[in-house]
Amino acid sequence: MEKSNYTDVNVCGHTEAQEQTRLTRDLIKKDFEQLRHFLRLEETARISMLEDEAVMKIEIMEEKLEDLSNNIVSLSNTIQNRETDLEREDIQFLQAYKNYTKSVPYSPQDSNVVAPDSLIDVSKHVGNLKFKVWEKMLGQVQYSPIIMDPNSAAKWLKLSDDLTSVHYRDLQSDIPHNPERFDLCVCVLGNETLGAGIHCWEVEVGNKTKWDLGVVKESVSRQGVLNVNSESGFWALAFREGGQYSATTKPWTKVYIKRKPHRIRICLNNSNREISFYDPFDMTHIYTFSHLPTEKLVPFFSPCVSDQGSNSEPLRIVPVKVAVAITPEQAD
Repeated sequence: MEKSNYTDVNVCGHTEAQEQTRLTRDLIKKDFEQLRHFLRLEETARISMLEDEAVMKIEIMEEKLEDLSNNIVSLSNTIQNRETDLEREDIQFLQAYKNYTKSVPYSPQDSNVVAPDSLIDVSKHVGNLKFKVWEKMLGQVQYSPIIMDPNSAAKWLKLSDDLTSVHYRDLQSDIPHNPERFDLCVCVLGNETLGAGIHCWEVEVGNKTKWDLGVVKESVSRQGVLNVNSESGFWALAFREGGQYSATTKPWTKVYIKRKPHRIRICLNNSNREISFYDPFDMTHIYTFSHLPTEKLVPFFSPCVSDQGSNSEPLRIVPVKVAVAITPEQAD
């Protein structure tokens, strides 16, 4: 019987891994198709700009050719008139020539068909082209400083495709019982531990009536009913019905905030071994845990239960802006 149960578990795990592979492959294809779509649109737009410039430059050259053709006709008529003048008396010819030189000024540049700026500005179209497209692409994509780990999410939670938001939903019976997953606590962890230095991220809480946000020890228990407090390895800010904020000390410490924030900024300083919570609207300080352990810590998110729809909004990690800095190449 034990061998049969073991086999069933293996088959279930193998099937789930195959399903995860299929879903992940579809997400990868979707993201790459979006990138290809962007590149196709950008290619079309840039070729259109080139062709528009070509039409404009051709029109300029055609106007120049037309002016030159008109000048040739005018000059030909003038030559014929001058030949007639040559047959006159000398004084009459000199007077006619004087009038001619005034009425028909000649410049060698008049015969130049290639006017200034009549050629295609090649450097504008192909210079640093890949960099310009990549720089523009930054405005089309988002970067999240923290990504949620779907393998840790409780079976009542649904993550977005980009793994940056989570909300409560009905129990999903097809989720495997893997060791990394919380089986009763309605929460999910970040996908990796936070190393040395300072780490900051913001979470949009909107109008939710319950939520928990913070960090946990990587080794925190994930099975059964959990005691969410600092002694058990949870350093978080909690919000509950009635507008009560609390720091998850043991026992919890009530925190009073003048204005209900719609976002929470979390800053973990591993150098000082502390984590602080702020209202990013005006950077009002909410609470700070000090003397954190040296053990590796992981971001922690709990949207809590939906309370029949009154707390159904997701927790969403706010993306950060990505900037390009160009620095001169340093000589060795």
